[in-house]
Amino acid sequence: MDEVKHALAVVHSPHVDRALRDQAHEVLQGVLESKEDGVPCAVALLSSPPDDACVPHFALDVLSRQVALFWHEMEQEQHQYLRDFAAHLCTTECVSWIEGEYFLVEKAAGFLSQVLMRSWPNEWPSVLDDLLSFAATSDATSQCAGLYLARFMEDVRSDAVPKTHKMHLLKAMREFLPHLVQFGKHLCVTGKERVD
Repeated sequence: MDEVKHALAVVHSPHVDRALRDQAHEVLQGVLESKEDGVPCAVALLSSPPDDACVPHFALDVLSRQVALFWHEMEQEQHQYLRDFAAHLCTTECVSWIEGEYFLVEKAAGFLSQVLMRSWPNEWPSVLDDLLSFAATSDATSQCAGLYLARFMEDVRSDAVPKTHKMHLLKAMREFLPHLVQFGKHLCVTGKERVD
């Protein structure tokens, strides 16, 4: 983990020579593409106090990449672990990030969306209801949940999702639409109250 933090510091420093920067890129690329070490490294980085915002930013990139590349090779226990970790991250850390480090909430939304596209509705049927319940607790949680849902819907519509799976997800979303409309109304009311 220290090697990764050092590599991130090197990559983001304007005063490092090219050879050292190239070595640091290799370390980071290795973590991004490591089926064995990627998730544990990212979780460790997110679980320790960050020295700099680039650390959680990179860790969230790693998690999104791991899900995109290796989900179908993972065991069910790993799927459950990633679902649980995404839920924990998106309902705890992101609330504290929403004010000062919004870009990290956006990164977390990307990670959650990657998991949702592979888990919802079959393996994680309650997640959207859980997000709506979470959204009702405060303004910050409403903002986070709105961002998560928007990112998920955007990703589902993208060309990266295979057509048959996209149709499955869109069908499930249509069934969930009344809940999304209620959530949209909630966001409009809370947004208006903040303006008034």
